[in-house]
Amino acid sequence: MLPHVLKTETFWSTQVNPESVQPPLYYVLAGLWWRLSELCGLHDGVLLYAVRFLNIFFVIALVWVGFITARLVFPENVFPRMAVPTLLAFLPQTTFYSINNDVLSPLVFGVAFVCVIRMWQADVPGIPIGMATGFAIAATYLVKISNLPAIGVISVAIVMKLWQLRETGRLRPALPSLATLALCACVPICGWLAWMHFHFGDFTGTSVKTASLGWTLKPFADWWHHPIFTLQGLWTFISGLVTTFWQGEFLWYGQPMTFPATDTIYTLISLGLISVAFIMLIPRFTQTSISQRRVLWFGFWILATSVAFLAFLSIIYDFHDCFYPSRLHPYFTSGRLLGAALIPFLLLFVYGLDCAVSHFKYKHGRLIALAGFVLFMLITEINVAWPVFSNEYNWFHM
Repeated sequence: MLPHVLKTETFWSTQVNPESVQPPLYYVLAGLWWRLSELCGLHDGVLLYAVRFLNIFFVIALVWVGFITARLVFPENVFPRMAVPTLLAFLPQTTFYSINNDVLSPLVFGVAFVCVIRMWQADVPGIPIGMATGFAIAATYLVKISNLPAIGVISVAIVMKLWQLRETGRLRPALPSLATLALCACVPICGWLAWMHFHFGDFTGTSVKTASLGWTLKPFADWWHHPIFTLQGLWTFISGLVTTFWQGEFLWYGQPMTFPATDTIYTLISLGLISVAFIMLIPRFTQTSISQRRVLWFGFWILATSVAFLAFLSIIYDFHDCFYPSRLHPYFTSGRLLGAALIPFLLLFVYGLDCAVSHFKYKHGRLIALAGFVLFMLITEINVAWPVFSNEYNWFHM
């Protein structure tokens, strides 16, 4: 192993790891992959990169889940079915190039989202879909606690389906499926909560992490002095969140691996197309079916509640001397924490793009717009990452 890497490993081995209270699913999978890679004869730096390459399989699965979701929501429209997986395949999100649990959030919640759509489409959901939905919800929680808002929204969707079944007199035959769903979701989650409380005295581990980072809760009266309640502060929060949602948070020599102009373009396009999608979901303006609007509305609320959750966390804590967030920049602007909302966001993004471009009635306008955006992502990311390719610690230089 390179001496510099060994020295870094020795240093971090003596530090308190605030991520030790994170849910275990990703770390179990990464640990098993590490052992498998060792059995294959990999070692030292190559072994470390092998863990990063595990993300390849996660991203491939994510692209496939994105396609399935778009096909379920837009069975009659080829463009969204092509655009959603294309954007997932070319997404310049650096989380997918790093070793962290955020990489699993879009995949496991994407599966949960698909399962809930199938439940809504079924007259009487069966036990297999109930089991799949329950395990997907449990997996979503066991990847990242920040996925909780998204889980809350699809839980509301399940309750609404239950109410619909009751109103149509089909609740009784659906009870085995609903009971299986509850069992498969609650047992793993409750087991993890009990384990956390036994070892840390805290069901979520939040107190342990905040204590290690030096954060404290602010008095309620001080919440309202947060800069997010100003136009400039709100723009700082939203633009930072959108930028890192698309591009990630990698630094190179202490500087973000982005261009300011690129950040602005991502923010304006995202806000613009989500706004178009929101307007087109209003019944008087839309031509989509009730089932499509229902799914897109759920996608919108998943995105909105996830953003609101990060805004809430930004407001309630005093971050003291922490590097990020800090008193000077008291915002959670890590787009990776919105990972669970990635597929719902892209459904809305593509729907907004479809509606906006179709207004001009140009035959190939949607494809040209999609190709232009993908080309924009590729060119900007290659330019940003170009200095990194020559670094001696890259896998292909080892």
